[in-house]
Amino acid sequence: MVGVAIEPPRPNPTGGTSTVRFRLDEAQTVTVALYDAVGRRVRTLLDETVAGETWQTLTVDGSDLPVGTYVVRVSGPRATGVVRLSVVR
Repeated sequence: MVGVAIEPPRPNPTGGTSTVRFRLDEAQTVTVALYDAVGRRVRTLLDETVAGETWQTLTVDGSDLPVGTYVVRVSGPRATGVVRLSVVR
C-alpha cells in the first residue's frame, strides 16, 4: 500500500475557504472529495493523476455549505486518507 500524508485543513474551522495539502509516496490517479456527516459526497475537489512525493494544495470553499462537520477524503488505488473540516458561521 502506498502512503498518503494529509495536513489538517487551514483554517479549521472555517466560514469561507480553507486549504488542504496532501502528498503521495508515488504517482497515481486519485479522487479528492468532500463528504458530509452522513457520508454523502458534497463535491469533488480533484480527480486526476498526481505526481508522487510532491505536496498538492487544494482549496475547499465552505462559504455555501451548511454548518457542520465534513470529511475530505483522498482515495486512489493504492492510497487512502481523510481529514475533518468544520464549517461555522
